[in-house]
Order: sequence, then structure tokens, then C-alpha cells
Amino acid sequence: MTGAGHVDTTMFLMTHRAFERDASRLADALARTPTDPDRVDALGRAWELFHDLLEHHHRAEDGVLWPALVEACPAASEVVDRMAEQHHQLDGVLTSAGDVVPAWVASTDDVDRRAALDAIGSIAALLADHLGDEESTAVPLIQRDLPLEGWAAFTGHNMQLNAGIEWTIPWLAEGQPDEVRTAIWSLVPEPVRNGPATGWCDTYVTNLELAFGAPAPAVHPPGH
Repeated sequence: MTGAGHVDTTMFLMTHRAFERDASRLADALARTPTDPDRVDALGRAWELFHDLLEHHHRAEDGVLWPALVEACPAASEVVDRMAEQHHQLDGVLTSAGDVVPAWVASTDDVDRRAALDAIGSIAALLADHLGDEESTAVPLIQRDLPLEGWAAFTGHNMQLNAGIEWTIPWLAEGQPDEVRTAIWSLVPEPVRNGPATGWCDTYVTNLELAFGAPAPAVHPPGH
């Protein structure tokens, strides 16, 4: 294998920040005891997006990234084992929340809301600890030792898992400076960027504003 030491993890780390952002604002929104049916439905959609993207991110790491890293750097196995165990803990809470959050969306019952809030709070706490550990221990190994083809296999697999989720790119681009949004949207073929992606952005922004009650940050490709 070749290409170790040249992996750019910028968007990987941006994804981490987006997960933390969503966990925090979902918890804040539920803590305000929303009852408006349209807002509750919008929060349900925001939750579903967060849930699916985080689940896919972990699946791609466990299935592709960590094995490639250990193959390139056997000494990384201890760190990788710890990452996998943290994923196991997080995914267990994510699975539980995948039941209780939709239950609250369907009922708007306050008992269900508190259960959903507790579940999201647990996810936020575990996620903060996990990402802190991953970024201080695993990411430097990825940057130093992982071959480019291993990184490409991971990112490609993650993109395949997310292929049916139209809000993926607006979610990642949300609130980024123009130059960063330009880089993110450059990953999307131009016919898509200048066509259906506009609708994806519009519906994402509408849902954000309805769910969280504030004007949404920029998500569109600059100039659109």
C-alpha cells in the first residue's frame, strides 16, 4: 500500500462537529417542551437525519476505516478496539432513542418527551467523550499511517450508505463560510448541484427553521 501520511481529515472532523451540533440543539429543543404538531414533526425529521447519518458513520468506520488502519499500522489495534467499544455503547443508546423519539413525535406526551430528552442527552454525553478520544488518539494515526486508498474506501462507503439521504450535503454545509461550502458542494456533480440540490437545500432550511424556531444558517452552494 502507498500514500500513507497524506490523508486530509478536514471534512471528517466537520462531520463530528455537525453531530455534536445536532445532539445539542435537539436536546435544547425538547427541553423547551414543544407541542405544536408541525414543530414536533420537524424535530422528528431532524432526529431521523441525525440518527441515520451517525449510524452510517459508525458502520463505515467499523467496517472499513478501522480494519484498514490496523492493516497499515498494527500498533493501532488497541485504539481501534477502544473506538469499536465506544461505538457499541453509543449505538445501543442510539437504538433505544430510535424507539423513544418517534414515540414522542407520535404522541407528544410529556412522559414520552422526557424519555426522548434523556436518550438524546445520553447520546450527547457519550458522543462528546467518544469524539474527543477519537480525535486525540485515532485521527493522528489516520493522518500518519493510513494509505490514501484506505481513506478513499472509507469515504466512498460512507457516501454509498448516505446516497439516499438528500439532506446529507446541506447538513454538512450548514453554517460554513462560503469557501468551505464551495469545497463541500464541489463533491456533488454539477448537474445535481445546479438542479435537484436546490430543492434539497430549500426543504432542509424550511425544516431547520420549523424545528428550531430560528433563521437557518446558509446551506446552499455559494451563488445559488
